[in-house]
This record gives sequence, structure tokens and C-alpha cells, in this order.
Amino acid sequence: MPYIVIGVDGELVVDDRRVSSDLVRETLGDVADRVETPPTWGAVGWVAGNGLNEPDRYPLNPVGGALLASIGATSRLYAGPVVVTGYHHRSTSGGPVDLDPFQIGKLNEIHAAIQAALVDHLDEGSTLWASQVRDYVAAVRGAVYEP
Repeated sequence: MPYIVIGVDGELVVDDRRVSSDLVRETLGDVADRVETPPTWGAVGWVAGNGLNEPDRYPLNPVGGALLASIGATSRLYAGPVVVTGYHHRSTSGGPVDLDPFQIGKLNEIHAAIQAALVDHLDEGSTLWASQVRDYVAAVRGAVYEP
């Protein structure tokens, strides 16, 4: 279970191939920007480096952005597919590594919670977080951006 991709349609796909920089570029294009997360996750996001400059090719990805923000990345606009891989924050290579089964499980849980928040199907204890997710997604969906 090496890495996940959240498409612009909001669907999460687990890609079982062994992750590499080439596979990340295959998904995102020639330029992939790393999206930092806290080292405790042992994971990192990747987005198309030119995504916000090519809105016709890379639509905004509110669910991918919500997932990244939920694991500690900066809450901002993300365009195109969002890739999440493992990452050794103390490594000198700077490249992606495979996610482990625990990470895949947690990312799937967060994705499911985001999807549930968008249709208002979370339990009472999650109402503030769900409201924040809905506000973020509504802001992204309403965003107008031009290169």
C-alpha cells in the first residue's frame, strides 16, 4: 500500500505500486511541489507545481486540500490531484517513500470523515471540525483564481 491519490472529484485511490518520484510526476505532471506536514505523520503531500497557473488543466481540489489541512498542512488552495506518500523528514534524499498500512488506514478514516462532514453525517462530538471542513470546502468551491 505505497501511496494515495485524491482526485479532483474527491475520491481517494490507494495505488499499490511502490512509490517513486517518477510515479508522483506521472500523476501530477513534470513539476511536483511538496506540501509539508508535521514530522509525526511520517507523510507528505504532493501537488502539481503549476496547478494554480493552469486552472483548465488542474481544477481546484477541495477534498484533497481538506485532507492535507487535517493532517497539519497549510490550509490553502490546492489544484489538481493530491498525492500523499510516506516521507522521512530527517532524510537527505527528499523523495517520497511508501506509506505503511497504519498510515493508509488513518488517511482513509480522515477521508471518510471529510466525506461524511460534507453531507452532514458526523456524530455530535465532531460538529466543530465538520463545520470547519464544510467552510473550507465551500470557500475553495467558491474561489475564483486566475494565473
